[in-house]
Formats: sequence, structure tokens, C-alpha cells
Amino acid sequence: PQSYDMRAASIWAFFVALIIGVEVKGATTREKAIVTANVNDIIWALSGDAVVLNCTHRNTSGAVWSQIAADGKGSTAQGTTNIVPNFGATFTITASQLVNGFSYKCRLRDFQDNLVFESGWIKVLLGDKINVTCPSNGTVCKAAGQRLEKPCKISGLPQPNVTVTKTSRPSSNLPTATSSGLTFSAVALEDRGAYQITAKNVLETVDADVMVKPEIDICLPPSDTDLVVPDPIGCFTSTFINYTVKGIPAPTVTWNPLFSNRFFVVKDSDGITSVVTSALEIREVQRNYSSFQFCVNATNGIGFPSKECFRLNITCAPSAPSLGVIARGNTSVTLNITEPAFDGGNAVLFYLINVTNSITLDTEPIPPRNRTGQVTTFPIGNRSPNTSYIVSVAAVNRVGVGPAVSTSVTTKGKPDQPDPENVHSDGCAEIIADFEGLDDNGGEMTEYHVFYKIDGEDSWMTQSGKESPVTVTGLQEKTTYSIQIQAENEYGKSERSNEVTVN
Repeated sequence: PQSYDMRAASIWAFFVALIIGVEVKGATTREKAIVTANVNDIIWALSGDAVVLNCTHRNTSGAVWSQIAADGKGSTAQGTTNIVPNFGATFTITASQLVNGFSYKCRLRDFQDNLVFESGWIKVLLGDKINVTCPSNGTVCKAAGQRLEKPCKISGLPQPNVTVTKTSRPSSNLPTATSSGLTFSAVALEDRGAYQITAKNVLETVDADVMVKPEIDICLPPSDTDLVVPDPIGCFTSTFINYTVKGIPAPTVTWNPLFSNRFFVVKDSDGITSVVTSALEIREVQRNYSSFQFCVNATNGIGFPSKECFRLNITCAPSAPSLGVIARGNTSVTLNITEPAFDGGNAVLFYLINVTNSITLDTEPIPPRNRTGQVTTFPIGNRSPNTSYIVSVAAVNRVGVGPAVSTSVTTKGKPDQPDPENVHSDGCAEIIADFEGLDDNGGEMTEYHVFYKIDGEDSWMTQSGKESPVTVTGLQEKTTYSIQIQAENEYGKSERSNEVTVN
């Protein structure tokens, strides 16, 4: 129970002092507190409490007094008791008798009921219990630097004084505490943690806990962004564009346009702030693009969204040129190169040329040929006659080498060796040699030759003609002849055919 000990300061002329003590006895046990007050003071009691007046006399002259009485102003609470020197009398004002705002005093009387001394009035006021209610939710998350209010409802009579202490993570930025709760004028992430609100008046002290939490009370808008853009990137390559942003709660990242997004969320070194990394994957950029326009947005509903736009430049090697053979010689070929349909966004500088022998597969690089216009013509010399080659050409710009285009070409030369199976006799002492189907290897045919002799002899005779077939006449009947044939064009004579016999 709480006890209030009020001592009267007056001293009677015969050195008799009367002391009044007031003790408030609660219906329930509360922490005991001793408060000294003078007469004519005001004391507080809770509804349901009883007030006990302890009247004590001190006789310094040896006189004996008859009684001590307690009177209430406007109250029926009175008491009278015989006294023993140097002892006191106790008078109880029950809860049902106690009236808010009434005053009480002690009177000292002798045996003849004469008033010897009385104390001053002590006024009793009835108070209300302190009630502290702080809801755990209902707040709106505030960005760092904004005003944050943690509402509480605090009541009591007399009006309690409200203070606040932080019970975790010490901080120099204590909020303002009032009967309405806590107010942070500019909240910071460091303000998170547990707080204790203390409401105190002369009757009691009540504590309540309040938590300030990230993502509930304190948030951070998207910030500390980091955008890594490769520039430029090549055609038909894949790449990642990495974007990092911080915030509480974790921001959502969106890309426009969206290709393939890989999303990662981790906690920052403070263990509270979310660090979001979004990796935009671009696969096999097509060569018909010169650049991409991208925008990346980060938002978490706090503050303003973060938005960044950028252009991703595409630089490419050129596409393959077109290749055509416009002339063939017996030791050279001449080609036309038509520039690529797509130059990769950069002008074609020159062409790389390789010549491969189709038989030996030996490859010989030709010195680069500078681009001379939409069509570049160049000869390739020092080739072997009547030989097949594969010519490959690739265009080059400042970015690199594009894909190659190839064509097969055969140099001109003397005709192929003729086939003697086309030689026959018509039975009239004549031999006919037919050169039909013979490959002239690009040269204009000039003459056909038939070599013949009587089988077994050494001397060959010749019959030639400008056109095929060639007929040999004036032969001996019933005679066997050995025959070889040969073709000739502008580049020379073919090898003689194998020897055959004709009757």
C-alpha cells in the first residue's frame, strides 16, 4: 500500500505537538511509497481505496489528554478514542465513505472535551488507474527522414508524465513521448528496436513496450542503384546487363523491353536492407539491330520509383558478300565481289581472300583487297591451268571479320584426253573418230587429230580436221590399224588417247 505521512508543523504553547499521518490502503497491493506533506495539502487515492488517519500526539509537559478525534469536512467519517500518553489513534475512512474532494483533520481534546489542538485540513482526491495501450500495427511505413508516429493511448488521473527509453540498440535520436504515443521527427534506420514508454503519477508507474521495425515502420525507397551496361556488344552474341538497387522492402525490378530476367535478393551488410540484383540476359543479338533502347524501373511503394533508361549499341562485323566469277583463264580467274547487304553499322574496309586447291587442299591467302565500291573486281593469277579451286571471300569492317562466302572455279586449259572408244570403222576402208562429249576446259576447240598405222609397224600417219568427227580414208581393206586420237584448243593439245585397233 502507498503511505502518505503528513506532519503538522504547529507546536502548541505547552510544547504539545499533534502529528497527522495519512495512509492510503488500496484494495489491491501496490508498490509502497512514502511521501511527506504539510497540512492543508492534497493527497490522491484510487477509487476503491480506504484512507487511514494516523493521529499521534507527543506530550512534552507531562500532561495527559483525553482523546484524539478525526473529522471530515462534509464527511460522516469521524472517530473518537481515549488516548494513552505518547501513543496515537487511528481512524479509517472506508472506500464507501470516501468522497472525492472532501477534507479531513485530527483534533486533540482533554478529559473535559476541551479542544486542545487540531491539525489543518487535508484534501483527498480520487484518481484513475494509468492505462497504456500501444497497438502493434496500424502504422504506415515511413521513409528515412520522414515523420513517424507510433500511436499509443495513455490515460490516468492525475495526468501521468510520459517518458521513453530505448531498451535495444542505443540511439541518440530518442523520439518525443506524449500521451498520444511516440513521434520521430525524422526517423532513421538506426531508430529500429525496442522502446519502453513509462507513464508515472503520484499514484503509480506503468510501463509499456513499443517496437519500431523495418518494413513495418521504417522503409527505404529504391536507392544506391548501379547499372552496368556493356557497350558495345557484337552481333550474334549474348550478354548480361546487371542492375543493383537497395531498399526496404526489397524493390521490384522491371525491364522494358524484357528478354530474360534473372532476379536475386540478398541482405546488405546491415542485415536489414535488401540488395536486389537483376540480370537482364540478351541472347544472340540479331544483326538487323543497330541499338536497343532499354528502361529499368525499381519500386517498393516507398518514395519515388527509380527509373533509368539507356541505349545498348550493337556493333557487328558485316554479313557475307556476294561472289561471282566473271572471267577464267588458263592461269587466272577474275571475280566480282558485291558488298554485303549488312555492313554491321560500319563501312566495309577490305576483303580477305583465300584460294584452296580442290585436289591438294592447299590453301593460299591472297593479299587483302580494298573495297572499291559496291562491286569490287579483282583477278587471281598464278594458277595452274585446268585446275579446280575454291575461292572464299569475307568482308572486314572496324569491328571484325564477317562470315565468308565461297565459290568453286576451274582455270581453263587444254582439252581433256579423248576416249578412243568413239573410234570405229565403217567397213569401207575408212576410220571415223568422234570427239563428241569431250570437255574443252573452257578453251575454243581449234583442231582434232587422228594418228593411225598398220598394226605392228612403227611409223604413224596423221589425219586432222577442224570439226568432229574426223574421217580417215584410203585405208587398205582387210587390214588392222592401230589408232590414237587427240584434241586441240586455244590453250594446247590434249594427251593422246590410249591406243586401240580397228579392222
